[in-house]
Amino acid sequence: MGASEQSDGLKVYYATVQLNILREAPAPNVMHLPDLVVEWGLSSQAVECLWVVGFDATQQVRCIVEIARGNQFNVQVDISSIFDAIRAAGTNRFYVMHNHPSSGLRPTKKDLVLTQQIAMAAAISALHFEDHVILAPPDRWYSLVEHGHMTPSAEIARLVAQSASQQVWSHRR
Repeated sequence: MGASEQSDGLKVYYATVQLNILREAPAPNVMHLPDLVVEWGLSSQAVECLWVVGFDATQQVRCIVEIARGNQFNVQVDISSIFDAIRAAGTNRFYVMHNHPSSGLRPTKKDLVLTQQIAMAAAISALHFEDHVILAPPDRWYSLVEHGHMTPSAEIARLVAQSASQQVWSHRR
């Protein structure tokens, strides 16, 4: 059989992946992210989308990447895609943002489960998941951290370190 013949009908493709930059802006501080969301119209998308926002230790936004696009009622998310985008940006800190086209800001049970799954996978992967934000028209914002639905990775790391130092202290007495 020649190199071009295949017995099972499978084909192998050689391909390259290109990054299409849709918008470019000076790197804002994470605190200015709501302004950027409004400027780019992310909260007014007609279908549910999920974005990852990667930022560095100085709180400068390094990337905003659309990870998934769904329909009017939900979006399917591959968590590994979130981590791929963070690593490609050369950082280890991130927010996840998604929109609710129906204008509801409250997280659904699916939103809360997804947040838990991302948090667990991020902890295992040594990535810092700092917030999950829900966007809704007209330019409204709901932080799961601010509303007590999640604890940011930086806070968890601080609590773990504090607990470890207390255990060391109690063993030395």
